[in-house]
Amino acid sequence: MLPDVELATDVHVNVNKIPPWVAEELAACLYRSVRNYFSVPENQAKFEKWKAERDQRQKMAQEGEK
Repeated sequence: MLPDVELATDVHVNVNKIPPWVAEELAACLYRSVRNYFSVPENQAKFEKWKAERDQRQKMAQEGEK
């Protein structure tokens, strides 16, 4: 039986304490994951659609500020 534990909802990381070699490993892992995700044409298309919609919303917001 597992003990009762309280789940954390916030995690704070002092990035200044991450050794450079660990940061490089994390970056390499993230890069591979992003590259693999975008190698799927459907994912690339979803991103392009999202970006176009976001750009349009930003343009409309900027025009509303004038």
